[in-house]
Parts: sequence; C-alpha cells; structure tokens
Amino acid sequence: MKTKKIEMQPLEVKFDKVTYLENLKIELRTRIIKPFAKLIPVAGLTIIGLFFNSCTTGYVATEPAQVEYSRPVRPSELHVWIDGDWKYNRQNHTYIQRNGYWNKPVPSRTWVAGYWQSSHRGQYWIPGHWQRNYR
Repeated sequence: MKTKKIEMQPLEVKFDKVTYLENLKIELRTRIIKPFAKLIPVAGLTIIGLFFNSCTTGYVATEPAQVEYSRPVRPSELHVWIDGDWKYNRQNHTYIQRNGYWNKPVPSRTWVAGYWQSSHRGQYWIPGHWQRNYR
C-alpha cells in the first residue's frame, strides 16, 4: 500500500485585540457588574453615612463638671502626665470623663492638652494630641 504524503499548511489565526477586549468588557458587564449594580449606590450611601456619623462632634449646652481624682505615683522620671479628657457618648448624648495617665513622651513631639470649644451649637471637646516640634 502506498501512502500519500500530505503537506500541512500552518494554520493562520488572526488575533483581533479590539474584538477580544470588547468581548471581555461585555462579559465583565454581564457576569460581574450587572448583579451588583443595585447594591453599589446603597453601599456607597451606607459608607458615607457611617463616615459622617463617626466624624460628628457631640455638642452640649454647658461643660460637664470636672470630677477630681488622685494622680497615681509616677512610674519613672521618663514619664509625663497626660491630663484626663472627655469622650462623647452618642447613645445618651453626654460626655464621659476619662482619667489622666502617665505616658512616655513621643520623640520630637509635645503634648497639647484638650480643651472645651464654644460654637453657636453649644460646647464641644477638642481632644489632646501629640504635636510635632518644628525647628
């Protein structure tokens, strides 16, 4: 039996990048984005609401009365006293006093004590913080 030799021609595949990207875009839209399309605005509004709710300051008509407490013994000569401050309780709309504490100073920073600020809405607490020393 005689075998016939068949010469194979290389298969030419034309790759159209534009068509491929268009098909990929359509597939992404239908499989991933479309099912979540209604959730995106709701999630966005929820995140914005949580952000603004966490950033709001609590206002009171008058400053709460300062409760005196004894300062504990200094742990070492390296420690500095950080005065107590106030934390706003959003559930019952009042400020709660937090006691002061000893802390080691942060290098190149100075402690700036918190204070009460007045506005047309009432009184609110500006918390203390470590401020960078500028030279």
